[in-house]
Amino acid sequence: MRGRAAVVGAVLGVFVGCPAGVAAQEPQGPGPTVAATAENLFFPRSLTIPPNTTVYWENRGLNHNVKFDDGAFEQPADPLSTPWRVWRHFDTEGVFRYYCEAHGGPGGQGMSGVITVAANASPVLASVRATPRRVCSRRTRRCRKTTVVVTFALSEPARVSGGIDPLGAPAGRESVDLEVAGRAGKNRLKIPARGMAPGVYQVTLAAEDEDGNESDPVSVRFRVVRPRG
Repeated sequence: MRGRAAVVGAVLGVFVGCPAGVAAQEPQGPGPTVAATAENLFFPRSLTIPPNTTVYWENRGLNHNVKFDDGAFEQPADPLSTPWRVWRHFDTEGVFRYYCEAHGGPGGQGMSGVITVAANASPVLASVRATPRRVCSRRTRRCRKTTVVVTFALSEPARVSGGIDPLGAPAGRESVDLEVAGRAGKNRLKIPARGMAPGVYQVTLAAEDEDGNESDPVSVRFRVVRPRG
């Protein structure tokens, strides 16, 4: 494996919560966090992430540190019981195992964990459609369609969240938040249009899997009209 003198595709960092310490600048942007717990466990023990992701570890337990089997990372240098937060940035695909020197060992012994970096780690949300694209704010004899069905496909089970936002005139219409549990394959989301103000609306959705990986957001539009009569 790679040694300390030849770290490829990894940026390392540490913040140790001691008064005399000087903290390295923490990376910007979100990333999954692994907790070192009082039960001598890393939680979650396993993460699957895409390349160009930073993973954070936080000490929420006892005397712990994070040491990788590949020798490229060991922070804090010795197990500490004081609060600390460390991070490693992953650019290359592969399987990266780590452990706590006080309570685990290489190869998955004891208090240990694994980071899998894979190009297809993030969920894919695709094939988004709104049917029908034009609905009525109330049902009449001439206009019976008052519900929009948004369909989309997911590459894996994931939490799907987003919102319904008004576009253009008239002003004063409200946005609505959305959140559903999505399953792998085709999904359906019903949006009742009864009582909605007329105008164009945009539905924006994004998926997040159990490892915290996010899909690209996708959008689709529909129009609400006020029926005559």
